[in-house]
Amino acid sequence: VPPVRPRQPNVVLLLSDDQDVSLGGMTPMAQARRLLVERGAVGANVFAHSPICGPSRAQLLTGRYFHNLRVDPTVEPKPRPPRESCMHVNVTRVHNATFAPLLRDAGYTVGLFGKY
Repeated sequence: VPPVRPRQPNVVLLLSDDQDVSLGGMTPMAQARRLLVERGAVGANVFAHSPICGPSRAQLLTGRYFHNLRVDPTVEPKPRPPRESCMHVNVTRVHNATFAPLLRDAGYTVGLFGKY
């Protein structure tokens, strides 16, 4: 009989942006608030490396700081084509460079959904 391996914990990452209270960002999030916050899921100690959604998302998914992901302004063509740049992030440094392959290689089933 093969040894029983301990079960790996589930990992669920929910990423949301445009949640600025003073600009009304929470208004369309009533259902998420009901399903998460009112059931006890709160973030009491939350940080963002960048105040802009695209760079912040890229940093979280790759584990790299923005200065390592940004579009190099000295490289032609300027501006970069949309398929290579989003909000000053060089997307070629993000696509296929997230933590998802590391989780997959550790035996997890992985999915990225939405605008990542």
